[in-house]
Amino acid sequence: MLNYLINKTKITLLLLAFISMITTSGFCQADTTIIISKIVNMEVPENIEFSQAFEESTFIIYVDYQIENPTNDSVLISCCSTPIYRLKIDVLLAEEELNITSLIGENPIDFSINFEPGFISVNTSFRFVLKPYIKTYLPEGNYTFWIDLLECCTGNFSLIPLKSFMNITEEEIFISHETDGGIHTFDRITVRDTSFYLIAMILSIPILSIFSKRKKNKI
Repeated sequence: MLNYLINKTKITLLLLAFISMITTSGFCQADTTIIISKIVNMEVPENIEFSQAFEESTFIIYVDYQIENPTNDSVLISCCSTPIYRLKIDVLLAEEELNITSLIGENPIDFSINFEPGFISVNTSFRFVLKPYIKTYLPEGNYTFWIDLLECCTGNFSLIPLKSFMNITEEEIFISHETDGGIHTFDRITVRDTSFYLIAMILSIPILSIFSKRKKNKI
């Protein structure tokens, strides 16, 4: 049964990649320079903090990506702020409906860049917030990641984002990239979420012990 589910998951990831490539190919325009963004490697996201008060959890993901200009023409890209590249996330969960907010990544770059033919490689990290969610591990479901430009960026170009997919099951995590078509498998380590109620309960143990000793001494 487990092998059947794993094979089904792999087929789903490959179909998602194929459909995405067909969809993004429609973004090209003949009179613009084609720019391709692609994630070539990414790690399983890690939780870095959560807030009971705001009902949110923040995760960090380490990503290697490339921005490629496969044409013979240079293109000037101008943006309103920096960094100009950001991580976009889409998610389909089995049971929960969450709001996911991508935070600005690291590695600032100039507001304008004259992108020559070739590619640039970036190794960086991005943070994103899930809300309402106060657990230290990601929920089961299908996640899609891609590198995009800020909405305010202008220039004579068409961006084609190649996507990466992460499927989280009860037992394992599967990651695949449109750049290579391979599927990387990781064991899922479920970390029990720690709430303020649990912390309060742990701290109360030595206090109760002290009171219990005092009562015995009085007797």
